[in-house]
Amino acid sequence: MPTLWRFYGFKASNGSRPVDEWFKNGLSDEAKFAFRAALKDAQKIADPNDWLCFKRFLRGEYRKYRIWELWFSCGDGRQYRVFGVFGPARKQVTLLIGCYHKGRVYTPADALDSAFDRARALIEGNATTYERKIPTDQ
Repeated sequence: MPTLWRFYGFKASNGSRPVDEWFKNGLSDEAKFAFRAALKDAQKIADPNDWLCFKRFLRGEYRKYRIWELWFSCGDGRQYRVFGVFGPARKQVTLLIGCYHKGRVYTPADALDSAFDRARALIEGNATTYERKIPTDQ
């Protein structure tokens, strides 16, 4: 059986878990289901470029930490984005921030910079991660 991808969340030095907070307070039930489904599908596919939810690696200054973007949508008309990084272990993903996207506008407006700062905090040891278990019964 192939090794599944493991998903982690960013945990700030003050203990906050911004992806969990966004998931809990910022997503409708339908969007929560769509997000879980996207990760559940992705975890089984060896090459992230083949994930249906994989959008792209970010350009410009964001390339420094190889930050990439996932996307998903549901019937509520919103486009959702999640920024993350790979590693440090093989087949490990760390989710940095969740947001909404329309045109060239992200909400919150500082989502890209927050992802950059969080990736840097992980590299510098000023933040940690925690495993986000993907429910298999849904």
